[in-house]
Amino acid sequence: MLGSVETVETPCGIRAIGRPCQSLKQRGQLTGHPMHPICIAPGEVVHILGEEWEAAIELAEMVRRHGFDVRRHATASAMKDAILGEKAGCIVLDVGPLQTEGFHLFRDLQELGCTLPVIFLSGIESVKTAVECMRAGAANYICKPANQLELRDALVDAMAKARISYCRLRAREIAIKKLKRLTPTELDVAKLLAAGHLTKKIAAMTNRSESTVKIHRARIMQKLEVASPATIVHLFDML
Repeated sequence: MLGSVETVETPCGIRAIGRPCQSLKQRGQLTGHPMHPICIAPGEVVHILGEEWEAAIELAEMVRRHGFDVRRHATASAMKDAILGEKAGCIVLDVGPLQTEGFHLFRDLQELGCTLPVIFLSGIESVKTAVECMRAGAANYICKPANQLELRDALVDAMAKARISYCRLRAREIAIKKLKRLTPTELDVAKLLAAGHLTKKIAAMTNRSESTVKIHRARIMQKLEVASPATIVHLFDML
């Protein structure tokens, strides 16, 4: 059976079921770090927008040297169209002295619900600007010229956040898919089980016999592929 209590938490501490890292954790092959190759999300890429094209090409090569796939975008509009709906990867905005295109894109993406972490690579060494970007939700703000170590650390941090976010999203999708297998009555009983109520109490609350509740409980466990009511609690927590 899938989804026993021992397998609902990933090495990164995320409550999930059916994630690839969980089987490695059980065998003691994985520590709590989302940069393990098994954690790579489908379609994961570093999106780059540079206000200076030659600088963007150079930046893309630097990112590739750190082991990440790269996609360069010529304009803010092109990047926005490309990443809308994307759930994996991160964004690097290499902005020039005016910084207008990058900042406007950042705001637009936020308004459109984009959750990919954003790294600003800026030619302006301003504490005020950096603080404003971070407060607005940027993952990092690096002043140019960025050295290899600084860029690598920023990329690793952003990608780790992106992978954890993707893992939570997939956990939610799996939980929803499992719970949709239940009939309305079974879902009501599952919610009561998740709330910690025992069979006798559920029978009284739903005006059913204990034997009927036991039948519902058995079907719920089978459909959700769980080994105990405790895992049902975790499924609802993933929503």
